[in-house]
This record gives sequence, C-alpha cells and structure tokens, in this order.
Amino acid sequence: MLISEMLFFHGIVKLIDVQKIFETNTYIKIYRVEEYYTNDGHVLRTQNIYEYLSRVMYGRRSRFNPLWNSYVVGGYNDGEKFLGYVDLLGTTYQSSTIATGFGGYLAQPILRKAVEGREDTLTETEAIEIMNSCMKVLYYRDARSFNKFQRAKITAEGVEISGPYKAETQWDFAEGLRGYGP
Repeated sequence: MLISEMLFFHGIVKLIDVQKIFETNTYIKIYRVEEYYTNDGHVLRTQNIYEYLSRVMYGRRSRFNPLWNSYVVGGYNDGEKFLGYVDLLGTTYQSSTIATGFGGYLAQPILRKAVEGREDTLTETEAIEIMNSCMKVLYYRDARSFNKFQRAKITAEGVEISGPYKAETQWDFAEGLRGYGP
C-alpha cells in the first residue's frame, strides 16, 4: 500500500516540481511507446520503470540539471512484490517500507518497527492503521502539511486508489502551551 498527502503546492517551488513530474511522466510515456513498437514480446515491468527512472535521474544530475523529486515505484509482477525508491541523484534502493521527504525522518522508524519481518502476514486493516498513525504523526509535526490523504492498494489484479481521507486529530493539548504567541 502507498499513501500520500493531498496538499501538492507549497508555493512556486512546488509548481516547478509539478512541472518536473510532468516532464518525468513524458519520459516514461516515450519509453513505453518505444517498448510497445519494438514488439519483441517483452512487456515493461515495475523493475524496468524503476531502473529507467534511476538512469533518467542520474543523467539529469550528471548534466547539472537535476529533477528535484523523489519517486516511490511500487508494483506487482508475476506474483512478486516490488517497492523501490529513486531520488534526484539517481540513488536507488529497495525495501519493504519507504518514506520520502519529512516522512523519511518521522514515519520510516514507525514503519520499520511495525512492518519489517511481517511483510507477508500483515493484513490490509493493520497496514491502514499503521499508515494512518504515520500520517497523523507527520500532520502534527509539519506546519505545512494538510490533513487529507489518499491511499493506493497495489495487487496482482491492479491498482485501487481510494480516498480522500482525514486523520483523526486532537488539538486540546495546544491550549496549555505558552511562549509561542500573544
């Protein structure tokens, strides 16, 4: 399962990032068209897209024109689960849990503790609870976050995107805080 906050714009910097996401999407579309017309009997798998993205990101970085994005690539091919990460430098790794941005610092330890070693026995309900707790922690800790998110479930049958959802939050404790305003 994947989860993402729905706030996409943090000003002009994010607008540029969106343009670069579309640029990357164009690269992938061209790659898919080339693969289709090659007609050699091979189909693109999640791992192929992952490797292609790593080459694109490394190539752009080497030309001193990086795409300032991080990508999580997830899929399910031939009964095999895949989850990988690609950053602006073309650095890649695969893991059973991945978090990007601020989530890499706050959510990743929660994910590792709850998931690693239980990847095959974890139920969908447990996975949703774990992700909701991560999103709640991130919402409480990031002043620029948004309490709305979507989940994507990837199975052999395809991808199911659901939401938007809100994390249940409790702000009563904030009334007792002093020293941060009038």
